[in-house]
Order: sequence, then structure tokens, then C-alpha cells
Amino acid sequence: MASQTQKLFIRTKALVVFLVLLSATACKKNDTPEGIEKPKAKVRVVNAVQASGEVNFFLDDQKVIQNNLTFGESTGYLDVFSGERNVSVSNNTKTTPDNKFTFVTSISYTLFALTDRNSNPDVLIMEDDLGAAPVGKFKLKLVNLSPTVTSNINVLLPDEELLVSTLPFKNYTDNFIIEKGTVIKIVAGSTIKTLNANDFEEGKNYLLWLSGTSNTNLTVNKLSYN
Repeated sequence: MASQTQKLFIRTKALVVFLVLLSATACKKNDTPEGIEKPKAKVRVVNAVQASGEVNFFLDDQKVIQNNLTFGESTGYLDVFSGERNVSVSNNTKTTPDNKFTFVTSISYTLFALTDRNSNPDVLIMEDDLGAAPVGKFKLKLVNLSPTVTSNINVLLPDEELLVSTLPFKNYTDNFIIEKGTVIKIVAGSTIKTLNANDFEEGKNYLLWLSGTSNTNLTVNKLSYN
């Protein structure tokens, strides 16, 4: 028959084992599992700075693009860690203040490097729609990135049907679903840019970004997403 001393020793030993196991379990819960990658989003960077030199792109003060982009150039989609990040771009000797932006896991974005109305570097980030367009149609989104075009942008469909009214600088539209073969007019003051049926393919997603140093040299730039 066990003595009181033996019983106390057994109970003490059992308690020590329990506490060790509890501590190990807590550590496993707090440790980051090895081999599991942090969640990521995707971002494509476009240099929309008219007549600029090269543009650099930074996340949390770390340069993301090794080969700088000239005007009109874009990257493919880059993997970036999701969550709140400090985003900045530099143009020649000027750099934007940090812009805090939250990248959502598995979402794709387009980031435009641009200049504001005072010629300071600026940035605009948009979530991309990569879903397929319906049969016989295409998707279209527009963004005004010209700080020097004095007239707001209007977009017209055939028979002068108004699709977009007075799109101001640094603003963008929703995604429109448009019939294949539709002629689209983009108007800035007396300047009219006509996009014909052959400019858009069925089933694709397009982003038109508008640039130019005045109404008369308004330029329509096109990006395709699939």
C-alpha cells in the first residue's frame, strides 16, 4: 500500500507532465507552420506619366520592379503579400508620399503611376475584373489619367447614346458589358476618338486609360486582361 509520501510524489509528477504537455500545445498554436506561404495578391504596374523618364514602384520602401518602366509600359502580374502595405512610386527625383492600401488575398489589381495637376508623382490602384465576358460581348472599363485634358471625358455609343458622362481626372468607370462590333466614341471638348468594331474581341476584358497633354492630343491606351 502506497504511503502518503509516494502518493504526493505521483501526483506531483503527473502535474508536471500535464503542464509540459500544455506548454507544448500552446507553443504549436502560436508558431507559424513551416512550408506554408503567406497569402498573396497580384498587381500589374503601368507607367501613365506623360513624357516621363523611368518610374520605380515600391512596397513598404522596397523596390518591386527591377527594370524601370517608361511611359506606356506595363508589367505582367506580380505576386505581392496581401494585407495593408505602403505603396509609393518615384518619377525622376520625386517620390509620392506613402499611400496605405490593403491588398486582398487572391485579388488582382492594376496600379497606375501618374502625375497630379501640379506635376507631382501620384498613384491610382484599381481592382481588376478577370471574369469572362458573355458570348458575343466584351467587357470595358475606362479611367481618365490625364491631368492636363481640360474637358471631362464623355463616352458615346452608336446613335449618340451616352455611356459615360463627364469622367473627371483620376476617376474610373464600372465594367460595361458591350456587344461585339459596337463603335465607341471618346470625346474631350471638340476632340473625338473613335474605336471601331475591330478594336475589341469577343469574350475579352479591356481597360482603356486616357492620356494626353491637352484635349487635342488625347490618347486612348488599351490593356487586355485575357
